[in-house]
Amino acid sequence: MSSNPHATEYAELKWLLAQQGLFNRRPLYYTGKVLQHLIGMVIHVGLYLGGVFSCLGVWTGMAFILVHQMLFGLYMAFLEQRRNFGR
Repeated sequence: MSSNPHATEYAELKWLLAQQGLFNRRPLYYTGKVLQHLIGMVIHVGLYLGGVFSCLGVWTGMAFILVHQMLFGLYMAFLEQRRNFGR
């Protein structure tokens, strides 16, 4: 037995990844896709925050973002509730 208790779990995970062929699927391509998404998210957040704060000011902008996120959360919860009860 190994002295590391996670060695068996790591070996099983490595075996499963090898079985699925995930080690052979162009890692640079997937790294590029991840970076592309991260850069897109950073640009989106920067434009969103910059636009809100430049148009509304700091305190009004923070209030707008808070209300916007609360309403979006309420809308998403409503959609999830409707989906779970099948109406």
